[in-house]
Amino acid sequence: METLIFDTGIKSYRVGGGVLAFNPADPNLYTRFLDCLSDLEALEAAVSGEGHLLERIRTADNQAKAALSKVFPGADWEAIFQGVSLLAVGSNGSSVLANFLAALEPVLRSGALAAARAEAETL
Repeated sequence: METLIFDTGIKSYRVGGGVLAFNPADPNLYTRFLDCLSDLEALEAAVSGEGHLLERIRTADNQAKAALSKVFPGADWEAIFQGVSLLAVGSNGSSVLANFLAALEPVLRSGALAAARAEAETL
C-alpha cells in the first residue's frame, strides 16, 4: 500500500502534560471555538445550581472538558491539565480554564486571520 502525504496545516503545542494538535488556520476550528465559548458560559449555572458544591464543580469541569473536546476532538484533557480541574484557581487568581483560553486566544485569532487572508486572495 502506498502512502499519501499532504500538508494539513496541523501544528502541535505542548500544553501542561500533553499535546494539543490542530490547524490554527482552519475556519471550522474558529467557529467551533466561538460555539464553545457559549457552552462555557452555561457552566455558571452548573456551579451555582442545587446540590453538593463539590459535585457541581465536578459536573461543570466535565462539561467544560466536553465543550473543549468539540473544538479539539481527541485531545487528552487529563494529560493536558495534569488532572487539575478547569475550575481550579491559578496563582494569578483566574481559573485554569480562563488561563487556558487566554493563552489559546492569540493563536486562534492569528490562525483565523490567516484563513481570512487566504480566502481573500482566492477572490
